[in-house]
Amino acid sequence: MGYASGTSPFQTLMLTLAGRVGVGNIAGVAVAVFSGGPGALLWMFVSTLLATGTAFSETVLGQVYKRKIEGEYRGGAPFYIEHGLKKRWIGMVVAVVFIVAYVVFIPGMQANALAAGVEGAFQIPAWITALVLVVALAVIAVGGTDRIVKVCQLIVPVLGVFYIGFAVYVLALNYTAIWDVTRMVFGVAFGYDALFGGMVGTAVAWGVRRAMHSTGVGFGESVFGAASSAVSHPVKQGLVQAFSALASILIAMATGVMLLITSSYNVSDGAGGCVVRHLPGVEEGTQFTQSAIDSVISGFGPAFIAVALFFFAFTTLVSYIYIVQTNLAYLRDTAKGPWMWACTGAMLLFIFYGSVNSAENIWAIGDFAYAIITWINLAVNLLLLPVVLRTLRDYDLQKKAGLDPVFDPIRARVDNAEFWVHFARRQREEAAAQARENDGSAEEESRVEAPK
Repeated sequence: MGYASGTSPFQTLMLTLAGRVGVGNIAGVAVAVFSGGPGALLWMFVSTLLATGTAFSETVLGQVYKRKIEGEYRGGAPFYIEHGLKKRWIGMVVAVVFIVAYVVFIPGMQANALAAGVEGAFQIPAWITALVLVVALAVIAVGGTDRIVKVCQLIVPVLGVFYIGFAVYVLALNYTAIWDVTRMVFGVAFGYDALFGGMVGTAVAWGVRRAMHSTGVGFGESVFGAASSAVSHPVKQGLVQAFSALASILIAMATGVMLLITSSYNVSDGAGGCVVRHLPGVEEGTQFTQSAIDSVISGFGPAFIAVALFFFAFTTLVSYIYIVQTNLAYLRDTAKGPWMWACTGAMLLFIFYGSVNSAENIWAIGDFAYAIITWINLAVNLLLLPVVLRTLRDYDLQKKAGLDPVFDPIRARVDNAEFWVHFARRQREEAAAQARENDGSAEEESRVEAPK
């Protein structure tokens, strides 16, 4: 099918991965190891496997209840609240919450880590990095959805593959430690490691928390991009997004592997001291990862992590612009005009503010915003679970019949899916026209071949 009004599945995957892969995959993993011990890595991975169901569910809902606004497909939590729960006023409130969260509270987390990484590696003051970042984002915002998608499509796959490849290189150089590290991770995760025996609960808590930050699952932020995809059935995009959560956690695991295999980490005892202190005087976060890479290539760590952080955080911020656009489009039936410029300008100001202020305060504010939108999104997904199951059943029945699934909400008993009602009707009309054309061609051939 064509993508005139929407993005291709690959473009959508890159756009949503841009939102999923960010500071949490580097700095967040290091904090998880510091606070929860090496076992936190295993629980991050397990949590992500379980969370793929949530990624699938929220994406299916985003696709089912998407709308076409100004020639583009738009969808997300406000859309499935209005059309799925039939509560327009709640959808409007949630759209405002998302706009405030992604304009004011959340972008500072990415910008702060980005500026700190660049300053640590190249001694460039945070305010200069912030200024460059703001200008670059402004240029992309002016270009609209097309430019946002193109930036993500170009940067995300290249950087992701390179980062994972470098982690494999570090692993290969330290292959003799693989068994000891694996045994330690499982020992801490399940409580039978003598040194970390009392950290099971902490490992689970930090593993779950950082898994959410590293994959973006449950927040609903990836749904806005996923809903833009031009597919013939919502389940198709749901499966793609479940995969994208796994792709995101691979980058987080790459960070964790580099930390543990090179012993470039400390583990807090929760009382101001450390159970393990491999890096005396080194603050938890990106410096752990920088030390891990430095142990392999001396002097390369700070620069490599600064560049990786810059692009990971940059593409995440780009995806935030799209989220704000979509919520404005929901409220006003347009993502253009003075309201969009006002929101973009405010976001850029808060990105600058987040770049030059205390990391502790910025992350605390961001965590609070994430908590609010997570509770909202998960509650709505639970209420709309029957819609997800009916949509999945429709997909399975068509696959078993050997068909390329096409979603028909009337057949699937899903209400208020207006886009798909028109889509299914158009598909039937095109199929009927094709059948008539084939019949006409067959008759013409039979007349030509008839004996004289």
